[in-house]
Amino acid sequence: MTTIRPLERGDLGQVAALFLDVMRPGSGDPVDGAAAYFERTTLEHPWADPDIPSLVFVDDGAVKGFIGSYVSRMTFDGQPVRVACPGNFVTTPEVRSRAAGAMLLGHFMKGPQDLTFTETASPVVLRMWERLGAEVASLGSLSWARIFRPLTLAAERMLSGRDGRPRRTVTRLCTGVDALALRLSPRLSASASPRGRAETLRAADVVSHLPQIGASLRLRPAYEASYLDWLFEELGRPRRRGTLIRHVVREGEAVLGWYLYYLKPGGISRVLQVMASEKHLGSVLEHLFRSSSGNRR
Repeated sequence: MTTIRPLERGDLGQVAALFLDVMRPGSGDPVDGAAAYFERTTLEHPWADPDIPSLVFVDDGAVKGFIGSYVSRMTFDGQPVRVACPGNFVTTPEVRSRAAGAMLLGHFMKGPQDLTFTETASPVVLRMWERLGAEVASLGSLSWARIFRPLTLAAERMLSGRDGRPRRTVTRLCTGVDALALRLSPRLSASASPRGRAETLRAADVVSHLPQIGASLRLRPAYEASYLDWLFEELGRPRRRGTLIRHVVREGEAVLGWYLYYLKPGGISRVLQVMASEKHLGSVLEHLFRSSSGNRR
């Protein structure tokens, strides 16, 4: 017997084990830690919506598929809407031939949300979305990078997985050349004196200033201070991606914008959000580059 039903607290151990087996085989990550993560981010999420729950695919009494529901409260042209983003979408190999994934996704998309979207998807999952009537917005998500040590980055990528003196020698040589290039060409480094000053971003800063800074956005989050406090705490937990940095850029009493990113010294620091009006975007980006340039990547 198979069924699709909302996630229950008693399912968390099976969901965690399923996720680790499929998505992180051999990682050695503890099941209890993964179960606690799913509990915090699904059942205890401040915006968890009982009308749009996370779902499990149960076969012969065992959880063999899962799709997490991550609901955002937003406004579209000033009107409140519910936006659902499915995540951590996994099924066991034995039920994939029975279209368990497609059934889970189809069930999720039939919920009462106003919009369902995902940022990335494998080719197989993308085909599921398209067959269920979704549209691909190819230009809706673009990536960019600011590289501070191009030669070092290239050397480490080319020599990844190799140990010993040759790798260390090549890396040190490239690091020295990159440092010299930064000194000789100021355009390669972050601005020495960007406009405004950077301070720790608080929930109140976002709640107070998003309506003005994001006034041109027809669709934008309806943030609350309590939700942002929870979100900052969750994002700040130890992660493989690095240490969370969140700054607001002020000039006098005015807020020019803010940014959040994961600082990963010796690695790639990934930006989570940059928010600024078109007029002040350059200044906010300069502060971001100045902050992250200590990472020199």
